[in-house]
Amino acid sequence: MDESRTSRRYHFVLSNTSQTEKYQPINKTIKTSKAPDPIDRAAHGQGLLGQLSKIKSIADEAKNQQQQAGMTSGLGLQIQFSSLPDVDLAIQSLSDARAGIELLNVRHDEHQTYATVFVPDGKLDVFERKIQEYIAERKGSKGQALDHKALINTVKEIRSAAFSGLWTDEPSALPVSDQEPIWWEVWLPIMGNRASTNRRFRTIAEQIGFELSADELCFPERSIS
Repeated sequence: MDESRTSRRYHFVLSNTSQTEKYQPINKTIKTSKAPDPIDRAAHGQGLLGQLSKIKSIADEAKNQQQQAGMTSGLGLQIQFSSLPDVDLAIQSLSDARAGIELLNVRHDEHQTYATVFVPDGKLDVFERKIQEYIAERKGSKGQALDHKALINTVKEIRSAAFSGLWTDEPSALPVSDQEPIWWEVWLPIMGNRASTNRRFRTIAEQIGFELSADELCFPERSIS
């Protein structure tokens, strides 16, 4: 089908905007992650189960607060996984679409990796089951490993996420006092329903006195308010 000339969108062609320079290699040492040292599965797994048990009571309290704030869906808790020193956290194994568990962000410091994950109400048992299967060294009918070793062997700590676990900008961008006004850019996961998620955020933000812009940006997996 022909288009009129007024409806066509032509390419921008940029010319005379570059220059040639001689290549200069960057002498930089690439730091690689080491493999985890041998781990006592029973002791390591039981320690992580104990941490999850503490998180369950925090999750129950968070659910009560969310319901009191008028939330009827999207209930859950953000939890943070910390890696063993100088070991890469197996972040690809943290999310679970079927359970609604979503990886929110990943941060690194000199020696550790931190991943913040949203866990819907009632889904902490997904991680509990993985740890139990790790301790039991679960195998499939053909002898294949189903013990989640690649993930559990890299985890040092599981805890409820503090504010620092959700902040992804430079620490210097934080206000220096409680009285200093600042515009925040909040990245919201879609969580199955963009409109419902954005509406819940705005309702709660207004209840606690936030001033909200009417503008929103929408990306395939996030809304920015």
